[in-house]
This record gives sequence, structure tokens and C-alpha cells, in this order.
Amino acid sequence: MRLRAWVKQRRAGLSPDFRAYAASAVLGNVERWPRFQEAGCVMAFASLLGEVDTMPILARILALGKRLVLPRVSPSRAYLEIYEVRILEHDLARQGKLGILEPLPTRCRRAEHVTIDLVLMPGLVFDARGGRIGYGAGYFDRFLATLCPMPELLAVAFDFQVLSRIPQFPEDVPMHGFATEAGLFRVRRKEWTCPSVGDTHAAARELDALVPADAVDWAVRPLGAGQDRVDARFCSTCERQANWPAPVTRC
Repeated sequence: MRLRAWVKQRRAGLSPDFRAYAASAVLGNVERWPRFQEAGCVMAFASLLGEVDTMPILARILALGKRLVLPRVSPSRAYLEIYEVRILEHDLARQGKLGILEPLPTRCRRAEHVTIDLVLMPGLVFDARGGRIGYGAGYFDRFLATLCPMPELLAVAFDFQVLSRIPQFPEDVPMHGFATEAGLFRVRRKEWTCPSVGDTHAAARELDALVPADAVDWAVRPLGAGQDRVDARFCSTCERQANWPAPVTRC
């Protein structure tokens, strides 16, 4: 069975009780992410297709007085437009065949020039290096390619969606961490400078493997046979991994 199909099938089998528990636990873990606590503006997403319920997260962002930005697929279906949402019950409506909750352009203001401090990322599969597999349309990858500097990217998912390693491509943008019902995880990054631009990029700083002490560390969390930690190296400006062969062109 293909990876996307396996994840969708497993998500579909989750009980309502577990989904409610996971939504509450993920909300608590998102709130513990340091950048979330500092952020003035958070870009998030309205969950669909069995994803972790993000409505409690959206409500909490607004309750804390932060600016909330949500995406909407453009009329041409080619890219994401972003809008600032102020009242969930008033500003959102279900759109398209899948009934995705999206901002209503007649009620929300476009947010192209808003500085986004943190992006809560959807996806089907993630890995310990920060890799992500989405639904295949590439909307978020194309949108993230327009942002410089890059905000922190925190994936929101069920714990079984985070694997030891998944296929990645040069255009993919890695996550900074993951919030699941099992804990809060940060991708470990080592100092490195982009070879394609040399001194014009700042070197990435050393980050701890984990933010909160009471969550499960990548160093001790099972990641597969014979593998208990994956260290990834990134450029702090363009967010490209050191082992990617494609030239860096983001910044």
C-alpha cells in the first residue's frame, strides 16, 4: 500500500474519543512551542480529511490576541491566497468538493504583507529530519517559496504520521518541529553555511533536540531499526538541507 493511502486509512480508523483526546493534547503542545508564545501572527489551517482537529487551536490563537491568517485556494486553483480571520463563525465557509473551511473574501482582508511569525503545517507524513509529504498539489510548498525570511514551521499531526525517514526533493521545505498528541519535537540542526552563496548566508545555530523537558526526545524515541537519532543540517536563511544537491536559490 502506498504511504499516502496507508496514512489516510489509519486516520480513518481513529475513534471519536481518541480524536477528541488528540485535539486537546496537540493544542497543549502547540501552546508550549516557544515561537508560538512569542508570535504576533500565526498562519494555520482548518483541518480536513481526518486530520487533527485544529479548530481549538484557531480559537486559542484568537483568544490570546494574536493575528490569525488562513489560506484559501485561488480561483484558478494554482496557488494559495492568505486572509486574516477575526471571527471563526463569521469569516469561514466550506468550499469545494471536500467542504474545506476557507476564509470568505467578502468578510476577510487579504494578508500578503503581514509578517508571519509561525506557520502551523498540515501534511500526511513527516520524518525526523523535518521532511513532509502533503496531499500532492504542492500548494504549501509554492507558498512557502515566496516567504523570505522563512518563519518557523511547526507540523500538526497524529504521532503515527511521523516516521524515521521519507523521500524528499530539493523544492521541499523542512519543518522546524512537530506537535502531536505524544509530545512536542524539534528537529535537531547543526551549524552549516550554504556552499552556493558562501558568506552571504548566516550559519545555522545549534538547536536542542527538544524544547520541553517532559516530552519525548528524538534521541530516545524509536525511529526504526538501528536508528535512534537523525541530525539534519540547514542553512538558517534559506532552510535548505546540506545534503540536497540542488543549488540554493531561495534568498
